[in-house]
Amino acid sequence: MTSAAIALTLFAAAGCAGASDGPSAGPADDRAVQDAQVAVDAAYEGTYSTPPSTASSPPEDKNVWVISCGQAVIGCSTPSDAAVEAVEAIGWNVNLYDGKLGADNAYADGVRQAVAGDADAIIIASIDCSLIKQPLAEAREAGVEVVTLLSYDCDDPRLGGGEPLYSASVIPNADEKTVSAYSIAQGKMKAQWAIAQTEGETVALSLYETDNLLGADIAKGFEEEIKACSSCRLVSLKFTLADIASGALPNKVSQALLKDPEINAVMTPYDSLLVLGVAQAIVRSGRNDEIASIGGEGYSPNLELIKNNGGQDAAIYESTEWFGWAAVDSLVRVFNDDAQEPAGIGSQLLDGDHFPETNKAGVVPPVDFKAAYLKAWGK
Repeated sequence: MTSAAIALTLFAAAGCAGASDGPSAGPADDRAVQDAQVAVDAAYEGTYSTPPSTASSPPEDKNVWVISCGQAVIGCSTPSDAAVEAVEAIGWNVNLYDGKLGADNAYADGVRQAVAGDADAIIIASIDCSLIKQPLAEAREAGVEVVTLLSYDCDDPRLGGGEPLYSASVIPNADEKTVSAYSIAQGKMKAQWAIAQTEGETVALSLYETDNLLGADIAKGFEEEIKACSSCRLVSLKFTLADIASGALPNKVSQALLKDPEINAVMTPYDSLLVLGVAQAIVRSGRNDEIASIGGEGYSPNLELIKNNGGQDAAIYESTEWFGWAAVDSLVRVFNDDAQEPAGIGSQLLDGDHFPETNKAGVVPPVDFKAAYLKAWGK
């Protein structure tokens, strides 16, 4: 779980219970169902590859700050903690800063504290550039490198299309070379699962975050795929970071489910939102067994929800821990002026009938990425 300020003007729109798009679901679109099932069967196998094998040796004596989008949210804490672990494995000094979901200007303060603390580099975990544009400009002026994971740079047209301010961003994989492409593909995969589960008679509630492009792109991929199904109907529920921080989102989901009793699928962009009350809202609706609910990254608490019919039925496994280590590898390459390479991070669909290997931490990654990075770093 997962996190642009210009979109906060849309906050009032997020108060709506949900906007419906398309006709009421009619006779099933058989072709859409068939295509969805083929895609789902492939998604169960996953799309992971391997980290870069090209060696890039870390320089000595670096001071690195990791700025988390919010340590209280598992989708922020997991990649941030992983980045800290990777920095420590190299032997650099590291400070972890809790962005607290942007409360009290924490994102900007974190960047400025890092600069004041003589950071050589900052790793940003899932915070779009537009939210910290001026502090990032100050960091660049001070000669501080800034690498990001699961974030969007200021050159994105949706963020104003200005000058990019991140030194580098993690490249997820060779096929999806941007966070946008990766996120849209995940959203599409979620829609395909929902269509297959509901046999094309899909009335899908899509949770669409308006002030974070990661969530917006996941919703984009999902909603485009639902709209392409002639027998499916979309209900789009817009929400903001403030709805997450205030705890208001679960009530908005409850209102949407109450308003439209035909909803039989729910797409939540991040697993953390389900843990923070969306899953409970689905259970409280009294329609848990009728709703196909799919979340995000496949974190351990969410695997328990899936196993116990607790308001979540599926997830798209995404190793955000791997993203944390990949961000450190990207930083090493920035320091060395080496080319950025795809991290090999894919996606894998899981549900109650298709569970990959797990341990106490959650899904066991299909690749020992830590060993691969340590070898590339000469550690």
